[in-house]
Amino acid sequence: MTDQSADAVAWRRYEQARPRTEGAIAPELNDDYLGAYLFDAGSTITIARREGGLTAQVLGQEAIDIYPEKEDEFFYRVVAAQISFRRGPDGRVEHLVLHQNGYEQEAPRIGAAEAARMLADLENRTKNNQPVDNSEALLRSLIAQHQSGEVDYDRMVPALADAGREQMPMIRADLERAGALRSISFKGVSSEGWDVYDVAFENAAMEWRFVLAADGRFTGIFFRLLP
Repeated sequence: MTDQSADAVAWRRYEQARPRTEGAIAPELNDDYLGAYLFDAGSTITIARREGGLTAQVLGQEAIDIYPEKEDEFFYRVVAAQISFRRGPDGRVEHLVLHQNGYEQEAPRIGAAEAARMLADLENRTKNNQPVDNSEALLRSLIAQHQSGEVDYDRMVPALADAGREQMPMIRADLERAGALRSISFKGVSSEGWDVYDVAFENAAMEWRFVLAADGRFTGIFFRLLP
């Protein structure tokens, strides 16, 4: 298992941020990487062709160009992240590893039918503005936890939990200024699958949004002040 200590995460974040140089690989190798891969949190990443190379597309997001550093090793130019492809004993690519924000997320290859089903589920939920089960209750609990300073970080994926701990003083200060919670109103589901709410506090209006992994953990939490 990848070392999740603070020092190890900090070192990997430093390593992932260093400049990369595009290298030359045999064009036919690109065929080895094509397809969909499933992260433990329940999202997928799909590797597809583009003119002259490949793209990587996380479920619900735009496809982003990736570039080879060497055989089986690719990098993004728009974010500090890399993708490594891992082969099995028969030489076939079996899974990939996404290196980003100091973490390494493994994703085994899945079939095209499963990937299509997951995409259809997301499109259906966004089209029908269908929130996740107990969505409002989850948000109310999340706000209450941050107001009290007693946050259940086990309900978050590791990268989000670490970011939450770092930002906790600022989040709590914002909520203290906002005052008591008054009302919550569901706005809809974003194209990326986030449940979006308008939240009224005694002294402020905010937009809150969150997204869950397949296992029910939070993979993203965001809020902002409204005019």
